[in-house]
Amino acid sequence: ESIPLDGDNVESVKDTRFNPDRFGDLFYIIHLTDAFINKAVGAKHQEYMKNLGGGIWDGENIHWCFAYFREFYASMMSEILSPEMFKGLEYIADSFTLPKRLYNIDDTQDSFAQFLFDYVETIRTANEVEAGFKAGDFTNKWIEKLGIGHHITINNTAEGVGLILKLHKTADDKIGRALTDEGLGVIKVIGTLLYIETAIYRANNKASTIVIEEPENHLHPKLQSQLAELLTDAYKNYGIQFIVETHSEYMVRKLQTIVARKELTPDEVSLQYFYNPCIELRPKGEPQIKSIPIRKDGVLLEPFGPGFLDEADNLAMDILTIKAMS
Repeated sequence: ESIPLDGDNVESVKDTRFNPDRFGDLFYIIHLTDAFINKAVGAKHQEYMKNLGGGIWDGENIHWCFAYFREFYASMMSEILSPEMFKGLEYIADSFTLPKRLYNIDDTQDSFAQFLFDYVETIRTANEVEAGFKAGDFTNKWIEKLGIGHHITINNTAEGVGLILKLHKTADDKIGRALTDEGLGVIKVIGTLLYIETAIYRANNKASTIVIEEPENHLHPKLQSQLAELLTDAYKNYGIQFIVETHSEYMVRKLQTIVARKELTPDEVSLQYFYNPCIELRPKGEPQIKSIPIRKDGVLLEPFGPGFLDEADNLAMDILTIKAMS
């Protein structure tokens, strides 16, 4: 490619073979970066340097310098973002739970089916004494609290080809209902509860974090607010931490009341509001990501962006205005 070098006096350099005389400032930056990396990572950096040999700054070899930095930074980022960093991190997508009458063990395209088999294997091999509770304790407790049933059962088919997951509405309900007969909100809640229970078993007093995408989808407002209590229970009693992406005012409001009731401290809560990534489409002077501190009494010290917590109030005022005008 042809690469422009400077404003009015534009020249072209072919094949990324640069002229050192034209890039004094660039060399200086590279030298400073090299010195910084050398101090920061020491022997690791030297390991990469030893293969470069001499003549790195001449016109023929300058492109190898950039290739080296690309390789070096890629390697370092790979180490920084290694699986070790994400140990104990689970992710629950918005549509991860699929309603089926039979979850086939061979269906590798169904991530929920694979998770169910993983869940069954986890509780089969778990030490319930160490975990501090029995399989289904957390899930069934919240199924009953949320008013969606009494308990669930997961059974193998007679042929051993899959699992059947059923929701039992009462303690006396021996037959149960397949998830295909339930609403999407109920299905997602059950999947989320099973995910949390699996994390509790696996954590075994170690840090564990679950990332949940829009857990409020397809749920009645009251159930949305109760989700905040459910997550607080898992955090306080089992040490499971959560990163929740939500559009639910009810979850935020319930979180405020939980803090006000002293069930969580402000230091245990981090509220982040995301504006539009395009600077022209967000309020003047606002960053894309805005931290909203919360006081001990549950009061938010910074306002949410327009159209979130204020939307219900705005609609109520519209109704009063219309009524007054008529």
